[in-house]
Amino acid sequence: MMKRLYLLLLPALILFAGCGGPKSRIDRTTENGVEVVLNHLTPYPIGKVRAMTLERLSTIDTESAAVRDAGLFDIFGFDVDSQGQIFVLKQYAGEGDFVFLFDDQGRFLKSFGRKGQGPGEIQNPHYLTLDDRDHVLVWDVGHIIRFDKDGGFMAASTLVNPGRVLRGPGGSLLLQDTSMNPEGEKMLYSSTIKRLDAGNRELGALDSYKVLIKPDEINPIEPSFGAAASRERIFVANESRGYEIRVFDRDGALVRIIRKEYQPVPVSEAYREKILKQFGERFRGRLRFPANHAPFQSLTADENGRLLVATYEPGDKPGEYLYDIFDEDGVFVGRKSLNAWIWEGALWIRMKADKLYALQEKDNGFKEIVVYRLKWE
Repeated sequence: MMKRLYLLLLPALILFAGCGGPKSRIDRTTENGVEVVLNHLTPYPIGKVRAMTLERLSTIDTESAAVRDAGLFDIFGFDVDSQGQIFVLKQYAGEGDFVFLFDDQGRFLKSFGRKGQGPGEIQNPHYLTLDDRDHVLVWDVGHIIRFDKDGGFMAASTLVNPGRVLRGPGGSLLLQDTSMNPEGEKMLYSSTIKRLDAGNRELGALDSYKVLIKPDEINPIEPSFGAAASRERIFVANESRGYEIRVFDRDGALVRIIRKEYQPVPVSEAYREKILKQFGERFRGRLRFPANHAPFQSLTADENGRLLVATYEPGDKPGEYLYDIFDEDGVFVGRKSLNAWIWEGALWIRMKADKLYALQEKDNGFKEIVVYRLKWE
């Protein structure tokens, strides 16, 4: 009787295994003792989170009279402290202060970091980040200027190879050092992500991206190579390896590799025209666009290690792109259409506690930081 029942159920069991089995588990392997998480085109139906929902709460809008009266006319970058206060870096053109502080409701509180060459003054800022003690770090013409959380000047330190600086785990910093040097008849573009201690001393390199460029055949699209950090992990994405994100612990040891299948996105005529507008007519003839975009644009992480990866796939509304969502175990669990400013590979989204902060460009060209209530489901 039991044998007959088993034979009757066998076709259904095979069908069930073939349809649901592969989706009910996460594909993993190992390479040189390191876990590799293999993600596919569609999200896994399992994982620690499945989706994110956003509710718009407030904005810091450079078109508003209150923000412009404070002296903020354009936004170059921002970061968020442990209390939800927002530190905004002003575009480096013009006079006055460069750093503007807003409360967690988007109300202006104060500004600091005046234009100048004296202690605590700034000449040509490019990036702003906060360390794990809410100190404000501004990269300015070859050195880092450090302010306390109230805007008081603390110190300035020189970097041998200046570049983009962002917060790392455990009080460390991450430096993306980029250079262009002649190599024969070509130019070598080189970008390296390094770990720094709290005193800005180098602790070692994590990853590099290098490419030889012909002077008469230049790809005008910025390479997709960058880093993000959570409380305990560092994430590095490098387009030369396809859609792959390497995960390091706070000491710089490789602990996981995240890979994902993707559909190539062709470089459209509209995108070409957008890029070409930045170059003069004389220079345009030397530009050579690839057939397809890189697998991703940039990435950011929350404090727990959840990732948002910006793709080149168009989103639900004009100006939006689809973002892949990975949980803290590197599992692809969902997608979200978002609008966020991406400049020189830096994705200006911050996720703090139950809020998401996104720098956006409006249709009329004004920028705003939009604060959303963030819920993981």
